[in-house]
Amino acid sequence: MNTAQPQKEPSPSGKNCAADEQSQRKAVSKEFAKAAKENVVGQIIGIVFFSLILDGGFLLNLWLISCSAYWVGFLFIRLRRPVSPTKFDLLFLHLGVVMLFAVSIIVVSIMSYIFGGRA
Repeated sequence: MNTAQPQKEPSPSGKNCAADEQSQRKAVSKEFAKAAKENVVGQIIGIVFFSLILDGGFLLNLWLISCSAYWVGFLFIRLRRPVSPTKFDLLFLHLGVVMLFAVSIIVVSIMSYIFGGRA
């Protein structure tokens, strides 16, 4: 049996694989930075908006919980897949706060209906 390791072929661009990996890393880092900037701006707008609603801070609390959960998820994705995030990871990075807020409203509504509370 021939146990020789196959040689790595050069990339189509003519550069070595290390340079391609580094450029991919920079592209992913830009994607993480773009998602973080978008979400910081969106979260600040959400905080201002929900703090103006006169419901005793109910929606503001849900928004703050969603924002906190988003940053935990962001850190998990950043630590788990720093170079190759999946399509769902990228979707979460861009729309995670809104998705978490929608889920929290649905969960709180169901729980208040079952247990007879506020909402």
